[in-house]
Amino acid sequence: MPRDPRRHAPGDGSEPLRARSDLRLRRRLSLVFAPAFAVGAVLLALRALRATPGSEPSPTVYGVLAALCMVLMTVAIADLYVIERRTRAGRRGRG
Repeated sequence: MPRDPRRHAPGDGSEPLRARSDLRLRRRLSLVFAPAFAVGAVLLALRALRATPGSEPSPTVYGVLAALCMVLMTVAIADLYVIERRTRAGRRGRG
C-alpha cells in the first residue's frame, strides 16, 4: 500500500520537536473574552426574559445565544486553567 505524501509519520523530522502555542497570546485572549462572554450571556438572558412570545427574534433565540455565550465563557476559563498548568510545568522543567 503506497504512503499518502500528505500524511506524515509521527516523529519523521518534519515538525518541531516541542511545538507549543503562544501561551501569552492565549492568556490575553481568554482574559478578554471570558468576561466579554459573561456580560453577553447576562445581557442576552435579560433580553430573553423581557421579550414577548410574539416578538422577533423570539425569547428562545436570545436564550440559545445566552447559553452559547456561557459555553464559550467556560471554554475560555478552561483554557486559562490549561495555560496555568502548562506554565507551571514549564517552570519545573517538564514539557
